[in-house]
Amino acid sequence: MKHLPFLLETAAYIQSAKDFREYLYALGYRPHTCESSPANVKEFLYRMEMRGVLRQSDITREDIEEYYEYLQTRPNYRRAGGLSSKAISMQMSTLRRYFDYLEQTGQLTANPYSSLHYPSAISSPSDILTQEEIKQLYGAARSLREIAILDIFYGCGLRKSEAEKLNTEDIHFRTRILYVREGKGKKRRAIPITEKIAGELKRYYLHERSTYISSITPDNETAFILNKWGTRMNGPSYFTLIKEIAKNTEIKKRIHLHILRHSIASHLLENGLPIEYIREFLGHEFLETTQIYTRVSEKLLQQIHTPNETTTTEHKGIPSKQVPSHHGNTLPAGNKPLS
Repeated sequence: MKHLPFLLETAAYIQSAKDFREYLYALGYRPHTCESSPANVKEFLYRMEMRGVLRQSDITREDIEEYYEYLQTRPNYRRAGGLSSKAISMQMSTLRRYFDYLEQTGQLTANPYSSLHYPSAISSPSDILTQEEIKQLYGAARSLREIAILDIFYGCGLRKSEAEKLNTEDIHFRTRILYVREGKGKKRRAIPITEKIAGELKRYYLHERSTYISSITPDNETAFILNKWGTRMNGPSYFTLIKEIAKNTEIKKRIHLHILRHSIASHLLENGLPIEYIREFLGHEFLETTQIYTRVSEKLLQQIHTPNETTTTEHKGIPSKQVPSHHGNTLPAGNKPLS
């Protein structure tokens, strides 16, 4: 079935679709998204014209709900049959983004989409851990190193390759910044870390890291996380440790390293952190895989409260005392002072 173009007649609608396209480009969305999203919006606005709704401010929640029902039966213009659930989900996601844009730019005082929720084809609950399941993992950690590993993959959202390359000099406890020197695509980024996570990483660094070193080598002198043989921890070893921690919980989901990264992204969104800052936090090149790279302000840093922020530090077999401030150069063997 050939698709007839949705030719808008309302000047305000025509201009709004064009402005939305420029807005997406300015935020750093993929070119394909910047071109396809306004087309989806035009279809919706064309539907509004057919219903006699000629201003964005007159669009109601009921109009959006009717459009969702329409998509359930709308034919697929590229092939036989109707729209897939994924295509419908993407259409509705575009509409949510469009109404957020109208609200953020002051074109709407009330967002009719704000209280609506539709099934997502992008991810499912099985793809992430709940905040309660994250608490279970931290509660099951048996050593300072295991807590540090959870902090690296969940609290800091590192990829496996980034954790493998993490060095002692990359974590600055005083300024609470973790530097990824070479992320995906060889890109660098600075990750703000909370006071609690900084304290837990410091406790491992000062009180346990040196216990894994039998003899100092150039590699174990710089690597932040060491394995039981005193060498740099690799991906399979990280995976094994995470699985061992999970065995001591009631979590039934398949645990892997990347699920922790997915989970922190979801939880930060739930806690209200703007998606553009989550993109920077995770090091995504494009916004939709989580806008322009900026420094996270202290105010936004205070919003990054993960479930671990409210859990006790008394993990199994681990004292709850705070890390004492360190003075001088009496760090354990193999550790370099960090700022």
